[in-house]
Amino acid sequence: MTTLAQLHQAVRKALDSKRLGKVVFVRYHLQGLLDAEGAALPALAKVVPVVGEWVGQTPQKPYHLAPTKEGRPQEVIVMQFPGGATALLSEAHGKAAPGVSLMVLGNRGALYHTYDAGRLHTWESTPGPKSLKPAQLKGNYGVLVVTGSHTHQENYAAAFAADKRCRIVAVSDEKDIDRRRRRLNERLARELGVPYEPDLLVALQRKDVDIVSICAEPERRGRIIVRCAEAGKHLYLDKSLAPRLDEAEAIVAAVRKAKVRSHMFTLVTTPWAAQAKKVLESGKLGKLLALHADVLFAKGRPGTAKLGTPRKEEYPPKRHQLIEAKRELDNVGVYPITLAAWLTGRKFRTVYGVTANYFFREHQQADVEDFGLLACTLDDGTPVTIAAGRCGWTSHPAGGVNQLLMVGSERSVLIDANAPRLETYTDETPWTPPNMNPEDPMGFWTSTQAAVHLRPKQTWLPFGPAAQSDASYFLDRLDTGKDSELSVIEAAHATEVLLAGYLSASKGEAVKLPLPR
Repeated sequence: MTTLAQLHQAVRKALDSKRLGKVVFVRYHLQGLLDAEGAALPALAKVVPVVGEWVGQTPQKPYHLAPTKEGRPQEVIVMQFPGGATALLSEAHGKAAPGVSLMVLGNRGALYHTYDAGRLHTWESTPGPKSLKPAQLKGNYGVLVVTGSHTHQENYAAAFAADKRCRIVAVSDEKDIDRRRRRLNERLARELGVPYEPDLLVALQRKDVDIVSICAEPERRGRIIVRCAEAGKHLYLDKSLAPRLDEAEAIVAAVRKAKVRSHMFTLVTTPWAAQAKKVLESGKLGKLLALHADVLFAKGRPGTAKLGTPRKEEYPPKRHQLIEAKRELDNVGVYPITLAAWLTGRKFRTVYGVTANYFFREHQQADVEDFGLLACTLDDGTPVTIAAGRCGWTSHPAGGVNQLLMVGSERSVLIDANAPRLETYTDETPWTPPNMNPEDPMGFWTSTQAAVHLRPKQTWLPFGPAAQSDASYFLDRLDTGKDSELSVIEAAHATEVLLAGYLSASKGEAVKLPLPR
């Protein structure tokens, strides 16, 4: 759910960018807004000063067309400003789905926003993510960061550093890593202003380490997680958990034995995922009949892969994360897999997978997929389909497709992480992909994107409830003594689903879970 205040804040942010130029016209329509008791809100009057603030002037000649006695629930206000700008505001009440339509014309560009009730755009006030009161802060978790730059640690460490409950105490890694990885680890340590400890086993002996944030390459990840659990440290983990089933099970066993908390980075902590669960649990969909999820990242220069020859998958997959390519079913598909399991409380039963090269020469040359799809059933028979991968910088106006269609016996709902949004069009130079960084050709990492001066995409400007960081979610669970909703137990099941997908892709047939041990 999204509030008018959030829409107005998003518009203000767009106007502050100066990309639209001077506002010359605003068209603002509100439809059927109701309060908690079902009474009409006097929302239009509240919008008048907001529009005036956007224009930067006080209107001279407002004209008010009030609802008629004959019961036509329409209200209109026409606003004229000293500088020549105008605004047309209208409001209607009735049985139509509530929402807002907005157009802001500037002398250099335009901004549009329309609502679609099918996307759960009901424009009512809803609480945002709960934040802890100062008295609840249990405080001062020491965080050890394992691996440095050119991993997701660039973002995870920043999230921990921004939370007042914890402090980064050091960066560390296995002592026999190669020169390149050590250089990148030392770089992040300098940026964080903490020491680099070249021997992980020594670092784990520190009494001031409570949490270990682990972003080692998949091939090293399993043994590192086990060692950190055995040292009695809580675990914040990159996704996916591990590339082999025996490694995933060893992690679960180590965590259980050490009685430490664990969490794998996930989308289930986002506001739109919480909204999906709220809708599902409300019963409004009726019986859940199917889930369809699409997660595609818009990064890299597409159009370089040679088409026409279907890719032959290997099993078990041996290469996961290279400098120039990743296995994208593993890297991206883990998100909708864990989301479907979290939403339904069910495990996967059958998996049919396809892994392909459609977009990138880099992935094709490394023989790892840039795209994967899964057609699955849950243990209650519910079908789940997933499309996941990487589709290229220019293939999407924002960061990529991220949506979930829930099909129910009474109603279906599409939840889109990019909706609600503003759409902007201006006279500025069209967005183009950044120059290629040889250390990161696909633009995987935040630091390399900054190094090549990546311009942010601003055609779509999604907005809504502010998302707390995934790291803060884990700290919240530690504060309250609760397990994460995506601990290593759930993460290990996702590993099994991913491996079943690769096995199916190699065999060309569906695979039943559990996999043979």
